[in-house]
Amino acid sequence: MKAYETALQLRADDADSKFNRDLVKRKIDALNQQQNQNKQNNKDQGQNKISRRTRGKNQINLKTKAPGSRRSSPEANRRRSSPEATAAAER
Repeated sequence: MKAYETALQLRADDADSKFNRDLVKRKIDALNQQQNQNKQNNKDQGQNKISRRTRGKNQINLKTKAPGSRRSSPEANRRRSSPEATAAAER
């Protein structure tokens, strides 16, 4: 860009230098815009990954019994209803 600016300072009416300077400026602007879009897309994808991980952890937490919770696991229910557990509770 600087080279075109310098050339235009020396010859302000140089159409080729003006055209080339404007072309380079448009290309640089397009690249900057593309980079900004890529950064935003990467940020959005990162947020989606975090959201999916959090959602997965929440689903895992729902499957486990929290301390002090009244919710029982299927295994605990089987132990309570087994003949051995019933006999032990009657003693």
